[in-house]
Amino acid sequence: MTRWATTGTLLLAGLLLIVLDQAAVAQDGSTNEAAHQQFVLGYRLLQRGQGKEAAEAFDRYLGQFPDDAKFDDALYYRALLAMRAGQRRKAIKWLEGSIKPTLVPLHAVQMLRGQLLVDLDEFQAALGALEPILAKQLD
Repeated sequence: MTRWATTGTLLLAGLLLIVLDQAAVAQDGSTNEAAHQQFVLGYRLLQRGQGKEAAEAFDRYLGQFPDDAKFDDALYYRALLAMRAGQRRKAIKWLEGSIKPTLVPLHAVQMLRGQLLVDLDEFQAALGALEPILAKQLD
């Protein structure tokens, strides 16, 4: 169930990224093109299954563009990549704090956090991460 939900969320985020890619400039014209290109590079590498290269691209993005609008989306993708690499403790660290993504649905972040906590046998914390998700968000 959670694998399907994560894959479905990733596909949804991909569709949103395509829309964003078509309109790279924000309404106020302030989009940082270098940040956008680095984010898109990381995402496309992720789509191609090149996890190590995608992680490196997102690491560069996170290091160079901490104020960019898609920063929290990159944290989600970085956590997803760490989880896929079997680094669950590292993945949960990417999701610490209050993450407010612009492309990835918030319930996808909560689901990933909950899944990681279950995998780490931290069931009470997992319940806390999963409880806010409304069933209608999963349809």
